[in-house]
Amino acid sequence: MIVITQQMLYVKRSDLGFNKDAVLMIPIGFDSLGTEQKTLRNELSNIPGVENVALCYAAPSSDDSWTTSVRFDTRTEDELFRVNMKAADENYVATFGLQLVAGKNIFPSDTVREFIVNETMVRKLQLKSPGEALGKKIFFQGGSISAPIAGRGERFS
Repeated sequence: MIVITQQMLYVKRSDLGFNKDAVLMIPIGFDSLGTEQKTLRNELSNIPGVENVALCYAAPSSDDSWTTSVRFDTRTEDELFRVNMKAADENYVATFGLQLVAGKNIFPSDTVREFIVNETMVRKLQLKSPGEALGKKIFFQGGSISAPIAGRGERFS
């Protein structure tokens, strides 16, 4: 019981690398960023007190994710590890208060045009500096999805 209590206190007090307070998640599906979802985001943004609204598959610390293989830049083989992708729009970084240590946020788009990676992926790719990944392409699902890395965050999953 003492161990569980200590673990719960640690989780509550730890810096997870994003703002977890006053965030409301509403599951609506994420098949596409269609007109209905953009309309919902606009309506929610008009509610007094709402600071940010993001369309996303899951929160940064959520276990819900899409696990897939990845190939980095000019490397010819997939990496020996799999990555957890979290589909999100350009408001994700601001909504969760994420900090980018290099690069910039993704720009608004209705398709995958850019990626933001975390420090774990950069470390697994054996890159030395936060900026080294910027502009390099990553390929997912055998190359069916590819885009350059726009930014690199800290600890978020």
